[in-house]
Amino acid sequence: MKQIYLTFILLGFGLQLSAQKDSTRYTVISLKQAVAEHKVKTFITGSENGRRFYRVSDGDGLHYGKCMDVVLESQLDTFVILKLDAGYSLIPEDSSFQTMFITKTIEFPLYPRKTVPFNVYAMCGEIHDKAPYAGVMYQLGEMADSNLLSTIKVIEREYLQNMIGQHMMWAVANQVNKDELVKYGADSISLNRTASFLSANKIDCSFVQESQSSQKVGNEKPAYVNVSKLFFYAGVTYTIVVTAGLIFLAVYSYRKRKRVIV
Repeated sequence: MKQIYLTFILLGFGLQLSAQKDSTRYTVISLKQAVAEHKVKTFITGSENGRRFYRVSDGDGLHYGKCMDVVLESQLDTFVILKLDAGYSLIPEDSSFQTMFITKTIEFPLYPRKTVPFNVYAMCGEIHDKAPYAGVMYQLGEMADSNLLSTIKVIEREYLQNMIGQHMMWAVANQVNKDELVKYGADSISLNRTASFLSANKIDCSFVQESQSSQKVGNEKPAYVNVSKLFFYAGVTYTIVVTAGLIFLAVYSYRKRKRVIV
């Protein structure tokens, strides 16, 4: 009988712990879904406001790193976690500004009926447009295409939230060449690293093809090297022939004098 009572006590205690554990669970939904279902309102803008100090800035705005602000306003009566996956686009209301892409997945804890600001990692997808700054309004767009998404995943995995990552984005999204990237701060080292990350992850674009062609040309021996070798070998041959001729003449002269003396 005591064993039966003990069994019921342990079972009840286990159910109580399970209930407590269930009560601590929370729902994770995508931000895109939450916006579509009107569970949350979003306010998205650039981070740069001219009154902060930034280590990296581009003219009037900031186009990579933690360069975008996302403000979320909950329309729910329950706590949720909102997930924003790397690869989603941010579309400007003014088309003269750059389309941005989220480059690091983030989860936003959002309490019932609360408004919370977040700073997120993003990168520019349009090299020739204006960089975002505070007050330039954006809307959450669609996921990037497969080739650009692969690039973003490399940026996220390798933590390339820097110039090299941005140049990878432009190389794939805008099919830029080396000369265009040089205008935006690239040098020989950064260009090689950009090309190597793209090539290593089998991401094809015109920039990678250009880099591979340059390497092939660099490995080819220029014509003047072949001409120089020709002159070198000709000179060696001439020297050998002349030396052999002189030796032959010396021997011949010696033998001739020896006969005369005898």
